[in-house]
Amino acid sequence: MKEFAVNLKKVRESVGLTQEELAKELGVSIYTYRNWEAFGKGHCMPKPEMVIKLTEVLNVGTNELYGR
Repeated sequence: MKEFAVNLKKVRESVGLTQEELAKELGVSIYTYRNWEAFGKGHCMPKPEMVIKLTEVLNVGTNELYGR
């Protein structure tokens, strides 16, 4: 799911948020959030409920994050 990590970063940057700002908005640590954007390096994906929260905060659909 490297595509998810790339899309997440693009969307976050397009709305003008830093990793720190988005992590705080989501209620997760910066370490957790950075792992989501670094997925291609063997890190983790957010849980489904967090993906929903991401779509709400970033005002995008899940298809945009997953690249479908």
